[in-house]
Amino acid sequence: ISEDSVSPMDLAEAQLQQELRSMFDIDTQTYLHTYFNLVQQLQPSSWVADIQELYRCVHTIKGGAVTVGAEAILHVSTVLEDLLSDLRVAKIAPPLEDGCLAQMLLEAGELLTNSLEVKTVGDAALKAVQSSVDRIVTLRGSIQQIYLPESNERTQLFQEFADQGFDLVVLELDMALEQLPTQGQVPDSALKIAKQTLQQLL
Repeated sequence: ISEDSVSPMDLAEAQLQQELRSMFDIDTQTYLHTYFNLVQQLQPSSWVADIQELYRCVHTIKGGAVTVGAEAILHVSTVLEDLLSDLRVAKIAPPLEDGCLAQMLLEAGELLTNSLEVKTVGDAALKAVQSSVDRIVTLRGSIQQIYLPESNERTQLFQEFADQGFDLVVLELDMALEQLPTQGQVPDSALKIAKQTLQQLL
């Protein structure tokens, strides 16, 4: 084999990646089929189980996208997962009779389905699905406002902690760890900070 040609190992790797992507596409279609069926049959009596299953479908698609490097699908599934995560907080079903919530969930699912066609990576992948990502973020805001108004204040608090508090808490622990001796007993001060960190995270 000349230096300019592709090595057998590279060919095998490329073939493996192609097979993994094909399996991912098939599995994703199966999960999307389950997603759409569930959304169309949402009932108050099975709300908790149904919304959990919807979340699981999208979470699994997201995990597969990471594995095969399907960046466009990853971007869209991430924001849809966030939307469904909000709904998982509701232990009692929101009003479903008018079909409005189901319609928004169907639209989000269709946007995720469309992202399967995007094969680009990096900035090009994000650019290709940016409108879908933005639309799902808008749908999430509408769902929060209409169906989860009581959770808005708590969600905002969690978001502020995620943006700022978490970094500060971890930084404090990092600083304590850097001061640990290379050998010997862990100082009580470091243990105290570690326990405080865990408590704050809880």
